[in-house]
Amino acid sequence: MAAPPHSHKRRSVDDLPPKWVNPCGFIPSSDEAGQSSSDVPDLPTTRQFLDILLTQAKIARGSVESFKKNYVKEIFDVDFDLHHKSWKTYRYEWLYPSSAVPKELGVSIHPDKLRDVQLDSFLKDAYRYMQIMSVAMEQVAFDHSHPEHGSIFAEQFKKMEYSLRAVLCEIQMTMIERRVEPHDDVTRDVMEDDIRDMEPDSRRDLRDWFIFRDCMIVLEYIIDVVQYFCDNPNRIPPS
Repeated sequence: MAAPPHSHKRRSVDDLPPKWVNPCGFIPSSDEAGQSSSDVPDLPTTRQFLDILLTQAKIARGSVESFKKNYVKEIFDVDFDLHHKSWKTYRYEWLYPSSAVPKELGVSIHPDKLRDVQLDSFLKDAYRYMQIMSVAMEQVAFDHSHPEHGSIFAEQFKKMEYSLRAVLCEIQMTMIERRVEPHDDVTRDVMEDDIRDMEPDSRRDLRDWFIFRDCMIVLEYIIDVVQYFCDNPNRIPPS
């Protein structure tokens, strides 16, 4: 019996190198946290790393901002704000726990609400959530470049993949500098097959929107938190 079409699609994704694993491309070593600092001489300070991370996260957000309205209009034939409002309460909890990222799209977090955030825990969790987003975005980018049901936004989603990898690399660098042990690397299994192989197109479009929107939220959250620590360097504990 011939394999169903989605089996080929999944294998094609599985054949791709996982961009979210070791995003900086360091050579593995036996150093603590499973990451090597020997090939990263003269590390900058935490504050300098946070400045770079903030810049990279803003670049990633900018790449999303550049096409989000056109994307929603083209795919759903509706205004961006109206579309967001209509689906605001729907999301995939596996992308990140709602309680872990207390943020709404486009609404900055007041600094007073960030006073209890611990930098090292934030870095560790942000790295995991961005890895999950990268897994999900890989599938979105793959589907949008599909010859049968792709879209005109294939190139933008592919660029988003690499923007997320760049943010992950800066988080990885900051964790190495601070000797923060990451969570275990996320695998593709975090995104179940029934989500990957969703049909028909209308359901897959909504899947992509939920991922796209929550990716924006996580990027905004990272920007808000990192900006807070940059503005309050006394809250940065010693490495």
